[in-house]
Amino acid sequence: MQGYPGPISLDKFEGIVLYSEMQRVGTYECSNTLINQLQHNIQWGQRGNFLDVPTDCPQRDERLGWTGDAQAFSRTAAYNFDVQNFLQNGCKISADQNPDGGVPHVIPNALRPEAAASAGWADAATIIPWNMYTIYGDTSFLKRQYPSMKKWVQYMVDSSNQYLWNKGFHLEIGYFIV
Repeated sequence: MQGYPGPISLDKFEGIVLYSEMQRVGTYECSNTLINQLQHNIQWGQRGNFLDVPTDCPQRDERLGWTGDAQAFSRTAAYNFDVQNFLQNGCKISADQNPDGGVPHVIPNALRPEAAASAGWADAATIIPWNMYTIYGDTSFLKRQYPSMKKWVQYMVDSSNQYLWNKGFHLEIGYFIV
């Protein structure tokens, strides 16, 4: 390490974990130490990925608010921690939703606008608010997000042929549908 005074040793460094404040609410423990370690790792992984916005992973170029990852993990996240305020504030999908109802892959939208609106990712517009309502029983997020939810569903209807999606790229299956 250039410029560091003296020999490098681990006892001269301290690691600090940064994450949004969330109260731990759920626990899980069983007789299998490997599963217990897995649950412990999941909770620490959640902490590392919940800093301002829900991210895919805190290293590499995945430090964006990927909507698909957030919606897939939202129920588990709520089991581990009280994430009601975090997800309401970190998933402001309507703020970056396209005028036609398409939802970007990341919120805030740091990617190209044409990279928006694929099932699984954009479904976060409906899944996250619904999950937060069913978990916490609070209708405020659902009410605020409802116009965005309707726009996304209408986008899906408008982008389909007899309710079969016929437009865009789907990250889950990895090919273009013609």
